[in-house]
Amino acid sequence: METLVDAVTRFREAGFVHILCAVPGPFLVCDCHAATTPSDLQVIGTARFEGSSNPDDEDVVIAAITSCGHAGLFTSGYGPSAGPDESDVLATMQSRSTSGGLKMPDGLVHSRTSPEFSARSVPAGLLRAHRLAEEVWGQLCVTSGTVEFSFEHDPAHPILVGTGEQQAIPPSVLHHGTPSVDAAFHIDFYRINPGLSDG
Repeated sequence: METLVDAVTRFREAGFVHILCAVPGPFLVCDCHAATTPSDLQVIGTARFEGSSNPDDEDVVIAAITSCGHAGLFTSGYGPSAGPDESDVLATMQSRSTSGGLKMPDGLVHSRTSPEFSARSVPAGLLRAHRLAEEVWGQLCVTSGTVEFSFEHDPAHPILVGTGEQQAIPPSVLHHGTPSVDAAFHIDFYRINPGLSDG
């Protein structure tokens, strides 16, 4: 059975490396010092745990993308064990849907576009777990066929990206793709901070 420490380790190994802290407002502050409102947070994964001696003692781990474009973790008590700032953040997050797909943050600068790949020409590295550099976002653009896109922290729920569709890829988060035999696709790369290299 997974523990709180196991969940934090799993998400960190998958690339959710920034620390998110609740402050009055409510806001979540990334360790890069940027603040995100809970309504702007893009939740990618969660894990909840009951206390071993008291079921009312609960903890939650939330893996998310902030408005500054970073992949981070917010850990908190849940219910009676949450502090006031954490409770405000969690209440605001619960009041909205986190579905609808991952969105690219504002202010990104396009840096380059990959060649067009097919099922025969796709580099082997894209078919296995890999990640983009810390300040680099990608956007998978499928021009024909399909690409099954998976985040490594949630392999049981792949995302099928079809012809004319796109999939945002956040920095540092482990992922891979599996193209159909008739697939054609490319990846656009964007920088959070201009001047940094792509990954």
